[in-house]
Amino acid sequence: MLALYCKTNFKMVYTASKKILWIGIVLSLAFLFWCSSQPQEDTSVVDIDKIAQCLWQKWVKMYGTETCSHCIDQKELFWDSFKYITYVDCAKDTDACAKLEGTPTWEFANWELLPGKQRISVLAEKAWCEVK
Repeated sequence: MLALYCKTNFKMVYTASKKILWIGIVLSLAFLFWCSSQPQEDTSVVDIDKIAQCLWQKWVKMYGTETCSHCIDQKELFWDSFKYITYVDCAKDTDACAKLEGTPTWEFANWELLPGKQRISVLAEKAWCEVK
């Protein structure tokens, strides 16, 4: 009787383990599919230099700090073209950043503020820069 109980119990545990494994695989695949479907900035198509120069010409500013991870990510989207962006370091110019809720924040010529890390195409569209 004891041997029968152990065998049955082992079979139930084995079956439950298989179900959990399959659920884990399905969830992992769903997560990978979701990640791959998120919109990515295709920087190979756009001329980042032209957009960065256009943002400068349209008086667009980025407020940030050197230690803010989202600010660092935002700068890295522009690569070497970030040199054209008007950048205000909030750690050094606290008065200019007093109106902000957080960093990074973009300010446009009409004083509109756009908080958070933004895609280059979104910044170009808001500043009426041509994206090609």
